[in-house]
Amino acid sequence: MRPGSKSPGALPEAPKGGSRASFALGVIGLILFLALVGGAIFIPVYLKSVQSARDSACIDGQKDLARGLTLYAMDFDGLLPHAESWCDAIKTGVYAESFQCINDESFQQGGSSYAFSKALSRAMLDGIKDPAKTPMVFDAASGRWNLNGDLSLLPKPGRHQQGQPGNVIAFADGSVRFVGDNTAP
Repeated sequence: MRPGSKSPGALPEAPKGGSRASFALGVIGLILFLALVGGAIFIPVYLKSVQSARDSACIDGQKDLARGLTLYAMDFDGLLPHAESWCDAIKTGVYAESFQCINDESFQQGGSSYAFSKALSRAMLDGIKDPAKTPMVFDAASGRWNLNGDLSLLPKPGRHQQGQPGNVIAFADGSVRFVGDNTAP
């Protein structure tokens, strides 16, 4: 080997003049840039999944209430409960959490986030015309226990966001659907 020549496999010499520090800063900058880009992608996806989970919890709660009303009717010769006492009539057959929508920011203990359709008070369940289009339980702006009435009680804007504001409605056939604010159930 000649003098001044490098042996094979030898590490390169560090550049002179403090460029190690600038290399380290460059690596740190690259890592920060990648973290910011990753965060910019991940955070909106995460927030959307959180909202979707909240909406699913409300849908599940209304399914439970609709199931409770159906079971009540089965126990009472097909009759649904009085609208003025619907929560009291089914509370032992449903989860207590089902009465609260997780998106209802005005919810107070002892209340309900939902209303029962007054038109179905003491109605025969099997006598409902077009049950797939007949609202039974729905989001309500007032959190009063045993609240009943019609769809004018829906919160405006709706408490759920599925591309647009809207509300969740349980129908007399047991189905539960999101209905946009500008869409008729």
